[in-house]
Amino acid sequence: MVQEKPLVTVLLATHNGSRFITTALTSVFAQTYDNFEFLIIDDASSDRTAEIVQSVKDPRVRYIRNGKQLRLSASLNRGLALARGTLIARVDDDDVWISPNKLARQVELMVRNPKLVLCGTHNIVVDQDQKELYRIYYPATDQDLRETMLYRNQFPHASVVFRTDLARKLRGYREDLYYAQDFELWLRMLLRGEAANVADCYIQQRVNLAGLSGSHQLTQWLEFFWAAWHYRRHYPGFWRHTPIYAREFILAALVPKRFFYQVGSLRRSLAEDLLGKP
Repeated sequence: MVQEKPLVTVLLATHNGSRFITTALTSVFAQTYDNFEFLIIDDASSDRTAEIVQSVKDPRVRYIRNGKQLRLSASLNRGLALARGTLIARVDDDDVWISPNKLARQVELMVRNPKLVLCGTHNIVVDQDQKELYRIYYPATDQDLRETMLYRNQFPHASVVFRTDLARKLRGYREDLYYAQDFELWLRMLLRGEAANVADCYIQQRVNLAGLSGSHQLTQWLEFFWAAWHYRRHYPGFWRHTPIYAREFILAALVPKRFFYQVGSLRRSLAEDLLGKP
């Protein structure tokens, strides 16, 4: 059922996402919670993205195309400005919501607790063929999240639901960040309210092992470190984590990131063998 002012805006920004976007769309439409609009910002794609999205005959879809490529942060900020929902639920064109109850569970938490400004879920990391590599479990409570926010990004971007009005007041994503724009926004949000993670794996995050370059790894690390440094007075643990930052810098500069995904996959396979799983 389409409502004039839906409670949730599901926000997807894509550039040349035709390879996987159908799977992402299907996972959103499979949700048991249906009071949402699906706002898709096409960042000047040159593939079949527009054709795929415009073939969807669901009145909840709003398709907006950028006249030129703006990149992710600016595209998401355009979506924030256009969103009609009180809550924003993010999804990426190559990721999947694997449970039909994902959105309902998070919306229930956000409605029940007005102090909650950000809610995520645990994460299953898969390769390009959707083969599971490993799972990531994050702290669930606001206190535990604050204690560890500078250790790593505790909210996968495609898992989150957050409050639209707060994101707008904070002027959305920093458009000078290409990889840590979500992490930096979460740090700003948590200065205004509470956060939580639902204790279930509700998303699959797809990684392209062949496309992980060393230059991107180093830029990712630099942006993450800048954000951690900038907010070090607001969250505990910065100085305690400096040996980890140093290690991650060395690894980002010297070791291809796909190596770590492959090691994670191997560890999971070995664990399953030891537990006697098929």
